[in-house]
Amino acid sequence: MSIPAFSFQEVKERSVWDAFMLSVDPHTFLQSWPWGEFNRRQGNDVWRWQVHTADAGSAPVGAIQAVHIQARRGRFLFCPHGPILADQNDAGALRAALRFLVEEGRGFGSDFVRVSSLQPDTDAQRRLFRQSGFRPAPIHMHPELAWLLDVHPDGSALLSGMRKTMRQLIRKSQQLGITVRATTAAADADIFLNLYRDTAERQHFVAFSDRYVADELAAFGDDIRILLAEYQGTVLAGAVVVFSGRSAFYHHGASLPQGSNLPAAYLLQWEAIQLAKLRGCQWYNFWGIAPANRPNHPWTGLTAFKQGFGGFSESYLHAQDHVLRTRYWLNYAVECARRARRGL
Repeated sequence: MSIPAFSFQEVKERSVWDAFMLSVDPHTFLQSWPWGEFNRRQGNDVWRWQVHTADAGSAPVGAIQAVHIQARRGRFLFCPHGPILADQNDAGALRAALRFLVEEGRGFGSDFVRVSSLQPDTDAQRRLFRQSGFRPAPIHMHPELAWLLDVHPDGSALLSGMRKTMRQLIRKSQQLGITVRATTAAADADIFLNLYRDTAERQHFVAFSDRYVADELAAFGDDIRILLAEYQGTVLAGAVVVFSGRSAFYHHGASLPQGSNLPAAYLLQWEAIQLAKLRGCQWYNFWGIAPANRPNHPWTGLTAFKQGFGGFSESYLHAQDHVLRTRYWLNYAVECARRARRGL
């Protein structure tokens, strides 16, 4: 399909997709090739396109990975943390990509198109999406406020950038003999999932299904690790870390309620940061945090934990919907109720 000044070419080879993604290195793995394959395992249709200018033989100026989700509440075309642009300030390419997604959504018979963009949360971006026919979604799909750490400095510099209590708890864990191992073994995946389910029940959050985590591990292969922190044969904490481009992402976490007596979760994150450095990453992405103006947000405690390691935040535009059919409003009502129930 072509839109004046831009064309969109479907990508079917991973090498072509990866070449562009590595050149722009976005702070997300949701536009990576493995994330698309994960969605296929989940039973969703996935499409990938490169965005080109009208000039013949031009290099790509953007890429779009979209997932067609069929849920009980409706069907929608979803672009997670995209479109990815070579120049994130290229408003023309972004407008064209949004217009393209809307036309594709119509062609797929979607009830709506949803875009969870990496564009910054600014008045200009909100206006651009509004002018393209989008409206704020009732709920977010992926983090819209992330916490990142530059892991290029050496270990002593990273430790000095943390809160003093974090350094102390990491050293205490080491002195107690807590150890951390990185693994992809199926038996260790089961250990993590058991701990993850218990954590979700105790902390009252909705856990991803066992199949979700298993499909993620299978899709990412060598670019994902389960980290388990152990003490005297007992697993105290676990994490799933995804590697994409020059970033490592803390995607799932779980722990026993040991508190400061056995502060395994702190050492676990420190070892995850060290692993990111060993793999040549520049960024360790702690994923989502709560807004500073929401002290009662369910992620508040987790946010304080993540920020204790040092770093900075990135704020992204809230998820945006383009309504295609009246059935959208059923989905809208369901998601509004879900947001209220989760306290988000």
